[in-house]
Amino acid sequence: MSLTTIIFFKSVTKYNFEHHTSEPSKLNMMDEIFRDFLVTFIIVAAIFGIVYVYFLTRHRERMKMMEQGIDLSEIISAKKGWIALKYGMFGIGLAIGFLVGNVLYEYFDMNDIISFSSMSFLFGGISLVGYFLIETKYRK
Repeated sequence: MSLTTIIFFKSVTKYNFEHHTSEPSKLNMMDEIFRDFLVTFIIVAAIFGIVYVYFLTRHRERMKMMEQGIDLSEIISAKKGWIALKYGMFGIGLAIGFLVGNVLYEYFDMNDIISFSSMSFLFGGISLVGYFLIETKYRK
């Protein structure tokens, strides 16, 4: 090995030992705090943006319907009557999905993430399909 290679390797190992200690430096802590703040801010802003666009669009849609002379009381009252059944059935479906996922995880040695998520989606979806069938049966 040449002298420059030896000097380079010594400087690299010296750098690694000096700068990689077990104590986090203040700069790294500030970077982590800023990163956490930035991620939290982005998530809150995205949720706010989605909710804002939803309500703005709903308001514009209702104003257009009122301009065309459509009675909104029938539409609003029809949606409110079935929403409790919808969310109730969905909650029961999720609970059953978590219980079945736990059985799969405990007794059949399945991966926990796969068993819980797949059974929750399956039974939640089945409950929403059941809600749709009940609603269409009674609307006729």
